[in-house]
Amino acid sequence: MTLNGDLFSVTGRVACVTGASSGLGRRAADVLATAGAKVVGIARRQDALEEWQAGVGNNGAYVTGDIADQANLPDLVAKISEPFGSPDILVHAAGLNMREAADDVTAEGWDATLAINLSAPFFLSQAFVPAMKSQRWGRIVNFASLQSSRAFPGGIAYGATKGGIAQLTRAMAQAWSEQGITANALGPGFFPTELTAPVFDDKDRAARNAAQTCIGRNGVPEDLDGPLLFLCSEASRYVTGADPDGRRGVHSKMKALVYTGPETLEMRDAPDPTAGAGEVLVAIDSVGICGSDMHAYLGHDDRRPAPLILGHEAAGTIVGGARDGVRVTINPLVTNPTSAESRAGRENLDPSRQIISMPPREGAFAQYVTMPERNLVEVPDGVSFSQAALAEPLAVSWHAVRLGLEALHPSMEQRAVVLGGGAIGVAAYLALQGMGVKDVILIEPNPTRRDYLTNQLSMDARAETNEMAPLIVDAVGYSVTRATASALAAPGGVIVHIGLGEDAGGLDIRRMTLQEITFIGTYTYTNQDFRDCAQAMWDGRLGPLNWIEERPLRDGARAFAQIKAGEVLPPKIILKP
Repeated sequence: MTLNGDLFSVTGRVACVTGASSGLGRRAADVLATAGAKVVGIARRQDALEEWQAGVGNNGAYVTGDIADQANLPDLVAKISEPFGSPDILVHAAGLNMREAADDVTAEGWDATLAINLSAPFFLSQAFVPAMKSQRWGRIVNFASLQSSRAFPGGIAYGATKGGIAQLTRAMAQAWSEQGITANALGPGFFPTELTAPVFDDKDRAARNAAQTCIGRNGVPEDLDGPLLFLCSEASRYVTGADPDGRRGVHSKMKALVYTGPETLEMRDAPDPTAGAGEVLVAIDSVGICGSDMHAYLGHDDRRPAPLILGHEAAGTIVGGARDGVRVTINPLVTNPTSAESRAGRENLDPSRQIISMPPREGAFAQYVTMPERNLVEVPDGVSFSQAALAEPLAVSWHAVRLGLEALHPSMEQRAVVLGGGAIGVAAYLALQGMGVKDVILIEPNPTRRDYLTNQLSMDARAETNEMAPLIVDAVGYSVTRATASALAAPGGVIVHIGLGEDAGGLDIRRMTLQEITFIGTYTYTNQDFRDCAQAMWDGRLGPLNWIEERPLRDGARAFAQIKAGEVLPPKIILKP
């Protein structure tokens, strides 16, 4: 067997590269010229083209022109053919991305984007195909994108053209491959260029992009040299219509902690979420482990069947669009804003409500999640993402405490007992104090946790109490805690029930009836409660928010097991994807 030594050679070929003045277009022009092809570079910036041509010497020539100007196309085609003859190789690297929100796109901007990104590759190729057909050899390389198959905020026009490029590539292959002309696309993913400089200037965002790749890093220009030479040479004679979009093999997945069955969690690759209408993509920085996550982990929640990405207490950064880079905390409860309940300000009772971490919405134990933009609350710079992730559990208790205080008769003292020293109980204690109730006792039977609450958080934490109080908050929800709540509620008082630990038992209905004790079941929060609670956090009214322990997401399975075993002291573990 003898290999053809010229299999990857482009020596003697004539190539035309659009967008040759900068970025990946310039890289392609450099590579082909260095490999022996005669290259004509096209762009609008003459100074940059002159600099490029000086670097490649006699193997390069340039034409200054606008490839989007269809009226001038015949003249442009003639100028391209003048230095070395009609090109055998066409590389369409020129592109325009205005990065505008859908509501801001104008007809002029839309037309300009399509003219450069989609129309020019076709009509320029069409002009040179007859010469390629005559010699039964030609190579067309289009530049696709991550957005060829995935929507990005702020990229509706650009994404439409790149989706079009994928189909155009296949259509070119179907039309011309029998005449020896192959048409393929390269999808670079995240590479450093002038256009992507804002992405790479943001170190955190660049690192998140790198984490999505199988290789674990972002691309560098030389990574395209080999694939480009392959597609431009004889080596690719039986490859046509290929349209890698920057995800296959490179940007193909995100990492997620997936619940796969009772007491089983696995780190897996998961499909990248795609933002729908009115939604944005959020890169998750911090996500808390909730009691409902534990409930599902133990196999006690039929609403959360495996396999499923759990987690709904999250904060992170908006990716793309007009608010790209904005730090946010997530209200995970997605409701219909036009429902009767929502119009009444009681969104949490909307019968069509959904919450991330429960089908059909995957949760936030992952690198990314999509959310309606109305569900995001901006986080000030002085608040860490781990602290911001506490907004959800704090809002649960904020809502419950608000309802309890509103139901309390004005003649009664402002005193309360909270049952349970977990995150919701701690949050209820803080919410009560934030709303002006200073006399609060927290009951926590676990001595180690109780010492933590007393010594680290300066709470009045006790193993038990016989003191009745006008307001009792059951943050556990077992029959034994409901029995305690029934006994401790003062006549005419209020029991607020948050916990969902056990479905039945415990309430002393006779005493509650005879003593006119009000029982209130509470679920999550209203949108206004969530925002009010977040503002109280930013203002410092809910304390230093230091009752957390941070761990990497990959250690999530161990964290769940330790919580189950009672080995975790802080009320909240925050996982960091």
